[in-house]
Amino acid sequence: MGVRNTTHIIITGIVMVYIISLSQPLLLLGAFVLVTVALVLNRYIAKFTAEAKRKRIELIREADRHIVRMAMSKFEILQNDRIEAESSRIERYIDDIGIHAEPLERFARTAFAVPGSAIDFLKISLYFVIGTGVFMKTQSVATLV
Repeated sequence: MGVRNTTHIIITGIVMVYIISLSQPLLLLGAFVLVTVALVLNRYIAKFTAEAKRKRIELIREADRHIVRMAMSKFEILQNDRIEAESSRIERYIDDIGIHAEPLERFARTAFAVPGSAIDFLKISLYFVIGTGVFMKTQSVATLV
């Protein structure tokens, strides 16, 4: 999770805490729980993303080493007729890299979706609190701004 997303969640949370504390303290507890769950879940997902990325980079390095070995011993490969074996070995590396790239992409999409969803929920809650306060005439927009 980037610093920008974390900062956005924190600022939105602070504004929401201020506004909700004026009218409905029970929602304040829900906001704290939501922000905490979003941050913890995002850190947990980031751990899995880092592990998948490490595995993928390791496979890419191994494939690169093998390609360099092939380039250095190209005449030996041609003389011993090992072209098919070496090609299939590189294809296996590419397949393994693709297998490890899929979870990385899935976790990355989820890691970006969690803060956005939390922020959207906070905004909806904030609009709800402001709307109920204004329509019930217990608050005015001028005092909230």
